[in-house]
Amino acid sequence: MANENRFQAAREWLGTFGNSELVECLKCHKCAKAVHQNNELAFSCLHCGANNKPWPGGVELWLQVPCCGETLWALNEQHLEFLEKFIGAGLRERRRDETFGWANRSLDSRLPRWMTSAKNREEVMRGLQRLREKLG
Repeated sequence: MANENRFQAAREWLGTFGNSELVECLKCHKCAKAVHQNNELAFSCLHCGANNKPWPGGVELWLQVPCCGETLWALNEQHLEFLEKFIGAGLRERRRDETFGWANRSLDSRLPRWMTSAKNREEVMRGLQRLREKLG
């Protein structure tokens, strides 16, 4: 019988989640989408329609909340989904790649200890739920 609460790492790293981030619009302070294009960051607001290329600076991620005395954040919905699955898993498995060996660069191996600690799991999951709610 398969464990439904199992996470099997697939060698994800931050670049796996695309070249876009959800950020706070500098004009209306709601959710905007920032996209990396030709070494520049362009954005368009999902609410007021503001857009700019290149991004003028002052980027604040939309998906961030205080948690366990730290800041819990996600770049976008795909990154949030990864964190929900990984943090929520009762069993987290990593597999050694036959060609490349262990992937120390993989996201699951790079998450801070406060996020992966079993004692913080419930609070981190509540934080992830707050991030999910910010998506609307």
